[in-house]
Amino acid sequence: MSRSCLSIRFAALASLPGLLLVTACHGQAPPAPPRSNLPPASSDAQPFPREDARTALAAAARGLRSCGTEGRSEEVVAALRFEPTGRVGDVDVDASDAETTSCLRTKLAEIAVTPFDGAPVTMEVRVRL
Repeated sequence: MSRSCLSIRFAALASLPGLLLVTACHGQAPPAPPRSNLPPASSDAQPFPREDARTALAAAARGLRSCGTEGRSEEVVAALRFEPTGRVGDVDVDASDAETTSCLRTKLAEIAVTPFDGAPVTMEVRVRL
């Protein structure tokens, strides 16, 4: 008896990356699915929007100057951890005084980017106060 097969690729559910290969055969058992050493590629995966984050940090840096103390100039480095939701999850700032540190943390925590897939991403911004 001859065997005829029909293979159809379906987009997998949002929680399952890649494609689902369904093979239906008439006659004998269906052939083994193709094997790959590479993880399935997901066309829906959103990478971290690095350029958008840089633009947002540069724009925020200009507004952060108001956090400085008048008559004193300092350069502060802040590290922001962007969560996959796009929101800032943590801000690490070490300014010269607690008031400046608090002001910088509050303003930097308001930055957001487009949600992305994967692990949180940390970026640094230098601010001249």
